Amino acid sequence: MPSEVVLPRLILLGCGYLGRALAVEARHRGWTVEALTRNPAKARTLREELKVGVVESDLASNAWHSVFDPQGSWVIDCVSSGGGGIDGYRESYRRGAESIVRWMRQRGAPVGLIYTGSTSVYPQTEGVWVDESSEARATTPLNEILLQTEGIFRQAVAEGLVSRAALLRLAGIYGPSRHYLIDRIREGHRDFPGRGDYALNLIHRDDAVSAILSLIERWQGVGAAIFNVADGRPASKETIAQWTADALGKLPPIFHPGRASERSSRRLLAAGNVPDRRIRADKLRKATGWTPRYTDFRAGYQALLHSKDDDGEPAF
Repeated sequence: MPSEVVLPRLILLGCGYLGRALAVEARHRGWTVEALTRNPAKARTLREELKVGVVESDLASNAWHSVFDPQGSWVIDCVSSGGGGIDGYRESYRRGAESIVRWMRQRGAPVGLIYTGSTSVYPQTEGVWVDESSEARATTPLNEILLQTEGIFRQAVAEGLVSRAALLRLAGIYGPSRHYLIDRIREGHRDFPGRGDYALNLIHRDDAVSAILSLIERWQGVGAAIFNVADGRPASKETIAQWTADALGKLPPIFHPGRASERSSRRLLAAGNVPDRRIRADKLRKATGWTPRYTDFRAGYQALLHSKDDDGEPAF
């Protein structure tokens, strides 16, 4: 008789935009999912609609440690800052990672760990291509926290608390309910503060989910490994804005390099430059066979332009 197939068990630490979509797809596949969130409304939805076991807690605390058993599970740290500026990031990312390490010391090793970080740690400019071997540097307080978090999980692997950890650096996530640029242009806005000539690296939310699932199902590596998660076809912001305006039948956008919005200011490196690099994700493709469904912004935006959702959040 064939051996029984054991479906993966996930512990999602953070159920925001990405985490909830991951929970939906994992449950659709019949996987067991447990989740942590500090948002009561999200917890209620996860319990009632997805039949997910949920703990309402702050990841940085120890309150949840006795509830979840890491052994036999894949642990996904997909926490978000939840607002609060740089202190919110420090609490959620670095202190959250420290809490995960304490939990593993007390409760045992999971099958594997996946952390969702950001390609913002790459400081390169002038449109160069970068991959996982390229320099990553703490040029801003946020990037310092993101790199510290990666370091915490690397140390956990070195200590034998978990045998393998995939440290993901995700490009800008967009998708349903997250398409700020589309909304602005649809509303008739033409003037955009800041430059438009730098490359934007993007990944559709559903492709980020499929990348994580591909690692769980097919990654055979051990140790700590960095993987970029991007569609691999970056385009300048002005190219994306112009294409969107054409698709919506709107007048072409105008960029104003001498003006800076709060959003564009957050992208600046310590030297005041805008990051301008193009992200490769070949390593993930080779390790798992993953390919994005939305191969570039055009494919992803075309789907969004025909969608019904109307709750846009900033994507970049």
